[in-house]
Amino acid sequence: MREKVFFDLSLSRKQLMKKFNLPQTTAQNAKKRGYISIRTKPTKVDENKFNLDLATQAVEYIFFSKFRHRLEYSMTLKNDLIQEGLLRIFETSGLRQEGNEFNYYCKIATNAMFSYLTKNHIIGTWRGREESFEENVLGYGIYA
Repeated sequence: MREKVFFDLSLSRKQLMKKFNLPQTTAQNAKKRGYISIRTKPTKVDENKFNLDLATQAVEYIFFSKFRHRLEYSMTLKNDLIQEGLLRIFETSGLRQEGNEFNYYCKIATNAMFSYLTKNHIIGTWRGREESFEENVLGYGIYA
């Protein structure tokens, strides 16, 4: 899902690069268009479909089974990772389709925690790093 962000056309390319943290070519193209296209996460909150107890169990299961032993500083990040997982599950509670709710919550929590770690530069995001992280931390065939 993308969102258009319009800006003042009097801004220079360098000001756009600084204000929106854009590469040079992207700022140049945005200056021609008059807006920046930003990717947003799909959210649809439905409090009736959100099961807090099950979501908490799923997030704690993911943290203790996948992150606790594999990252030496993960216990200092415990609250942040659990909060990020629960928040993302709540944000996407209206998007869930019928099926195994626990597995769905585990998948969302795993992706949210991994996203938190990469977004805050705790683990690298360069090419090839994701595969080694998935192999070492997430494991294979867990939700099969």
